[in-house]
Order: sequence, then C-alpha cells, then structure tokens
Amino acid sequence: MWKIFKYKSKEIGLLKEDLKKKFDKNYQIYVPTIYLKRKIKTNKLLEKRINIMGDYLFCYHKSFSDKNFHFALNSLRGLKSVLPGAEETQKDIKSFIERCKNKEDVNGYLCQSFFDVDLKKTYKFLSGPLNNVLFKILETQKNKLNILAGKNGIGRV
Repeated sequence: MWKIFKYKSKEIGLLKEDLKKKFDKNYQIYVPTIYLKRKIKTNKLLEKRINIMGDYLFCYHKSFSDKNFHFALNSLRGLKSVLPGAEETQKDIKSFIERCKNKEDVNGYLCQSFFDVDLKKTYKFLSGPLNNVLFKILETQKNKLNILAGKNGIGRV
C-alpha cells in the first residue's frame, strides 16, 4: 500500500536511512522531481532539482495496509506526519504515480509534457464551491485560463 509522508526537508536522508533499517529493501520511495537549468546574467548556470509535491513523498510497503503498523512509522527520524486517507485513495495515488513515471526523461525527471494541458479534454473541479462541475479550457494565457463550465461543460465562468 502507498502512503504519503510529509518530511522535514533537511532530514530526508535520515528518513531514508530509517526506512532502510526498518524495512530492509522491501520498500519503494517515489518523489516526482523536475530539473531546472537556467543561465543567469553573469553567464553562470543555475541548476535546481525541485520536488513538485513540496515536502511530501510517496512510500510503498506491503505492511502499510496493516492498521496497527501506522504507529511504527511515528518513530522515523525526519518524518513530520503520514497523511490520512491513503487507504481510500489507492487507485488515485497509483494512477498519479504511473502518470508521473510515464512523463519522466531518461534521468528520472519529469518532462515539460507532464504540465501540458489538453484543450480538447473535459476536466472536473474536485473541491471548492465548484465541486464536481465539468469544464473545458478554451484558451490559456500567461497566468489565466478562459474556461467553459457547467454541469455538462456548458456555460461561461
């Protein structure tokens, strides 16, 4: 079962070390990362690796499905918390990880195509005042989206 961990950003090495001690090599960690390379004014090259999930990571182990096992995770160094609700959302977590892995380059970093939006596709708001409302993206601008929304994707918002 996949779990989502919130970790202390400066102690991710300690967390990985404790996971290795506790689970041997029978666990998986997945951190979706992008690699940025920019040239700045002084002709220096700026390179950054950024976790798109902030200070969250995905961790898989077969014993995570045991409800009593949750308490054993609290002793891991570098772990802030374990997000609740992973049991109910396993299908969504697996599909997100699969989508990320399909959009990785040969070095394991997410490609730009991961962030591309398909203008022909219908989307749905998952939370907020427009929860479960369908919409289509008509146009993208620098920091704006022009969408068509409604119960059947009809109407303007």
